[in-house]
Amino acid sequence: MLFLCFGAAKFIAEAQQPKLISIGQISKIDSKGKSITIQSPGDSRFRRGGGRGGPGPSASQGPSGAGGGQTPTGNAANMTQSKIVITSATTFKEGDNSLKIEDFKIGDRVQVVAIKKGRDLQASDIIRMKQAPK
Repeated sequence: MLFLCFGAAKFIAEAQQPKLISIGQISKIDSKGKSITIQSPGDSRFRRGGGRGGPGPSASQGPSGAGGGQTPTGNAANMTQSKIVITSATTFKEGDNSLKIEDFKIGDRVQVVAIKKGRDLQASDIIRMKQAPK
C-alpha cells in the first residue's frame, strides 16, 4: 500500500512540473548518447508551456504562444543550441503518426516539449513539423 502511495505521489509531482517548449531545427543527433541538439533563434528558447493538461497554446498562435511560432532563421550569431536528452518515455510524432528517433534527420524542424531535470532538458515529446511546400 505504501508503494502505491509513493508511486502516485511521484506521478502527480512529475505531471505538475512545468513543461518547456521550443521550436527549432535539428543540428545534431546522437543515437548512442540518446540526445539531439536543436538550433533555434535566440528569442525562441525554451519557454514554459502548459501544466498538467499539455503543452499549452499551439506554436502557430504567434509570438505570444508557447515557442513563439517562429522558424529558425537569421545568422548564426542570433542562434542558440539546446541539447535535449531522450528517455524511454520520450514520444516521437508527426501529426497523428508515431515515429522513432531513426525517422528524424538533421535539418528537420521540430517542436520539443521538455522537462528540466537537474541540468538536463529531458524530452517528453519531439514533434516533427511539416515542411512548407516548395
